[in-house]
Amino acid sequence: MNEELERSLQTTLRNNMIKYFQLMSSREAQLSYQREVPIAQVSAELICQWEDIVPFDDPSGHFVPPAFSMEELDAIREFHEVWNDVRKSCRRKVPRIEKFQMTREWMRLHVSARAALAVFDRRGPQPAEQAAS
Repeated sequence: MNEELERSLQTTLRNNMIKYFQLMSSREAQLSYQREVPIAQVSAELICQWEDIVPFDDPSGHFVPPAFSMEELDAIREFHEVWNDVRKSCRRKVPRIEKFQMTREWMRLHVSARAALAVFDRRGPQPAEQAAS
């Protein structure tokens, strides 16, 4: 893959992670999502969306500077460990979001996402044009 395309892809992935962390960090946004898309199983989406962004058992080496800072890479690894534990404990069926938000698993994801978002917010989302320059 050429360097310009790789930078653009990394920036898009980083921005998608920020959106995911924002959703996972907000109880209200999750409930709003469920109201707006009643056929969606939002709690399952919270599990699956991360896997769409990070489809690796170990995210190390898949995300690189300059799109990601070293602190962001650490935050990804830390969140991924929590996510992986929660995913394993929710193998069968994740309850609807209203009930899922009352579980220990949701709280672990929520707290970890808030910590990751705090790290990513230091630089904020990056414009796609910046990645291609």
